[in-house]
Amino acid sequence: MASRKAQAESVIAEIHAAGGQATAIAAGIAESAQVHAMIERAISELGPIQVLVNNAGICPMQEFLTMDEALFRRVHDVNVFGAFLCSQLVARDLVERKLPGRFVCTSSISAWVGGAMQTHYCPTKAAVSSLMKSLAIVLGPHGIHCNAVLPGTILTDINRHLLGPEDELIRYFEGRIPLGRIGEPQDIADVILFLCEDGSRYMSGSEVLVEEVCSSTCSELGGTGPVRDPGKTALVYGRSGKGLPQL
Repeated sequence: MASRKAQAESVIAEIHAAGGQATAIAAGIAESAQVHAMIERAISELGPIQVLVNNAGICPMQEFLTMDEALFRRVHDVNVFGAFLCSQLVARDLVERKLPGRFVCTSSISAWVGGAMQTHYCPTKAAVSSLMKSLAIVLGPHGIHCNAVLPGTILTDINRHLLGPEDELIRYFEGRIPLGRIGEPQDIADVILFLCEDGSRYMSGSEVLVEEVCSSTCSELGGTGPVRDPGKTALVYGRSGKGLPQL
């Protein structure tokens, strides 16, 4: 917790140095009372929340046959309920004020494929993608855009212990990626930023896959699955901000 507090304070300092306003509020995203308090305080200190990014998620690897109910429920509470409640509370305030907004959920390519060690996690990512599609219908008339970003193979705190710089597994993944590297969080952040800006003004209910062509999927860390679902079409955005259709 101390390291997370220090990271939050560092981000706040950077925002302040750039002339912006920021505050950090610790909350358990699966706890209703804490989420209510977090949203209320944020609105009180900074005004209406017109850009909401639901990024909290967990993926403790576990075999299906030995998984207990508590773990399954915990993953769904964090990954799905947290996104639902934050979206609902922020949307209520925006609709009441008659203000537009941008909601983005971090889903995953795991919403499209399965993973043997992720039978609790993959369904949650399909759920948040579907949540954004449904909210796009409900909130569109109020000027609120709702989209999902689907990261592919990205090096994050969830998998960093599995993908060390000298690890054989990371060399395996990099060998299957034409660009020769694993994705970084900044690659996802840039796409989220695009979905919060005017350039995405005619996008709502979209699933944006951020995955280098022919890359393996993060589901391979915990199971098997196809690299690309031929029944899906996605829009892939790189750091340049230019998109192209990719089957």
